[in-house]
Formats: sequence, C-alpha cells, structure tokens
Amino acid sequence: MLGVIPFIGSPEKAAKAFVALAQKKDQLPLRIQLGTDSLTIVRHMAAKTLADSEKWGTISHSTNVDGIDAQDYTKNLLVALES
Repeated sequence: MLGVIPFIGSPEKAAKAFVALAQKKDQLPLRIQLGTDSLTIVRHMAAKTLADSEKWGTISHSTNVDGIDAQDYTKNLLVALES
C-alpha cells in the first residue's frame, strides 16, 4: 500500500500558468501538463508506448491491406494531422 503522497501542485502557480498560456493562444499545444508529477507520468507512459511500438511494429504493419503504400499513406496522414 502506498503511503500518503503530498500534493505538490500550487493553485496560484497554475492560475499564473493559465494566464501565460492565454497570452500564447496562437501557439498552444494540443495538450500541456501542469506539474512535475503529471509531466513525469506522461513522459513515462509515452516512453512505454514508443517501446511497445518498436517491439510490436511488425504485427501492426501486418494488418495493412495489400497494395497500399504504407509509407506514402502515413506521410499524407501526418500532413493532414498537422493542418
């Protein structure tokens, strides 16, 4: 069982971060983590996801329809996602 984990977030600092983000509204990311705890968790989970994708990529690719240029398809998909 885990012991009591102190809350490290500061509501006042979060409010300041929101104001700073609002001033950059044209540059905002899709997601942002507030707090070292959430940033650490997101980075950890992203690293695990990347490791799994490397390990199991062959299985992922094996499910594609025959005759599709996967490299061209994903290139176009990424361009569309950036729009």
